[in-house]
Amino acid sequence: MLLSRHTRRREFIALLGRTAVAWPLAARAEQKVWKVGILTAVSRETFSGLNAAFLKGMRELGHIEGNDFIVEWRSAEEHYERYPELIAELIASKVDVIVSASSPAYHALQRATNTIPIVMVYMTDPVGNGFVASLKHPGGNITGLASATNDTAPKQVELLSTVVPNMAHLGLLGNPASSAYLPIRKSVEATAAKSNLSVEVVEARSPQEINGAFQTAPLKTLSMKAAAR
Repeated sequence: MLLSRHTRRREFIALLGRTAVAWPLAARAEQKVWKVGILTAVSRETFSGLNAAFLKGMRELGHIEGNDFIVEWRSAEEHYERYPELIAELIASKVDVIVSASSPAYHALQRATNTIPIVMVYMTDPVGNGFVASLKHPGGNITGLASATNDTAPKQVELLSTVVPNMAHLGLLGNPASSAYLPIRKSVEATAAKSNLSVEVVEARSPQEINGAFQTAPLKTLSMKAAAR
């Protein structure tokens, strides 16, 4: 079962721990060291906080890095076209599970393997995006955290309308490479249309493009970040 984004960190770590390092007692006796592949879009330094939380959670469950498992780390450094290459490296290194916090990586992972377990740290509408059969029974080899951002985005539009009376224009900043982008864009545009708001869509595929996106957006437009990672 996929977990909601409100699930506590400990519960997520427990899910990952069961996926990555749960094995039969006979296998335990062999002292197998399990390989956890971590695939991100950002540098290891940027991801260090989440990585530290993961390792801490694993220790709390009794699993020690270097003793029970090792981490195979790969980062695209914001170059999403590198995902197939990096995923191939992880598969070649015979990882037992692949964990990713990057939405653009999930399609590449899905195409690359249907046998290695894949844990999504974050995903908007995994059913609509075709990653799982349902939230209750995901099926296949993909599980993780499911977000309802496409459901909350309309509430954000309504909140902006309340905070800024007589607002006529709304800016939507999004990453078209993200699987969360289209669901959020559609929900925002549908809600804005009901309030006679025009939506200015500005796209950025990396953090480096965000500043430029704000500079090219009309000054009269209010900007709201949506699925920009």
